[in-house]
Amino acid sequence: MEWSTPAPVVATPYKSLEKIGEMLNGRHPWIKASWESTSYPEYFNETLDLLEPDAKKYHLCWDISSYDFQMAVAGGGPEVHNYANKHPDLRWVITGIPQGWGLFTYDPNIKSFKDLAGKTIGDYNPDGTPHTLLMAILKAAGVLDQVKWKYGDPTLFGPWMWGGAIDALWNGQVFVTPDGRWGTNAYPNYDIWRYKQVYWVALTQDIVDKVNADPANDFDIGLVTVPKGAIFVPGPPSPIVNPPADVSVLRWDGLETAWASTDEEVVYELLKFFAVDNLEAFATATDRQQSVQLLATRGCLGLTKELIHPGTLRFFEEQGIEIKLG
Repeated sequence: MEWSTPAPVVATPYKSLEKIGEMLNGRHPWIKASWESTSYPEYFNETLDLLEPDAKKYHLCWDISSYDFQMAVAGGGPEVHNYANKHPDLRWVITGIPQGWGLFTYDPNIKSFKDLAGKTIGDYNPDGTPHTLLMAILKAAGVLDQVKWKYGDPTLFGPWMWGGAIDALWNGQVFVTPDGRWGTNAYPNYDIWRYKQVYWVALTQDIVDKVNADPANDFDIGLVTVPKGAIFVPGPPSPIVNPPADVSVLRWDGLETAWASTDEEVVYELLKFFAVDNLEAFATATDRQQSVQLLATRGCLGLTKELIHPGTLRFFEEQGIEIKLG
């Protein structure tokens, strides 16, 4: 089996996939895995669009967002991030740990997305899924044509924030860790979170409703709430409370997917291998930050029963667990 992931090789999801693949190759009697990073999400689009039908039998996607899942199934998407072909045979296998994606600032006066009018936002990839979603949110807030952008490598984000080159940063990926805390995938930017108090820009239900009602968007978005002080940032102890209050951010579902033609036994065996036979070793192998809790019942945005892989249905039915749709 070959896994593809949009995560860069330096990112935590890729490192997790690497460790999972190595464990699978070392322990499973007949399933062997390889993996690749497509580096940027637009290349990931091309990976799916160019995949030959016969290759789908042996292909899995790792850490694909629920938004890409929705766009890939339907085809299309915004001009800056779209799928040339429809992929109705893409199938959901599992959703990983609860995650969110947010926009944060050092300016306590920026409390809503409407407050970003006239401000400069820092981001990484103007063609990627996160930027696509932020543009839809800003459009719904009525300020898309009033913000300025600054793009660059994540290693520049700290100097930009500290020096005032940007007013807010769209790089706030957070997730629930196995010990119940919230972690952050902000490396190499941990110092941003320790330098001074950060404030999160709240995403509200009215903005979500406008995004989901916009026919230009081939996806639905949702909310997840991060509790006050829940985010753990590696490093020396700090008096900074992050976030300083409960805040709703963009829900981010990271999925593993397969194809309708992927053998049912393979998908079933993968879930059983990690969630039953080797659960303890699996949690250890992926470290604290990105352990995928495979027995979780979370579905994903846009999920219907028809989009669930038969191997997944079989596994969860045997476990007596109901998968939550949508």
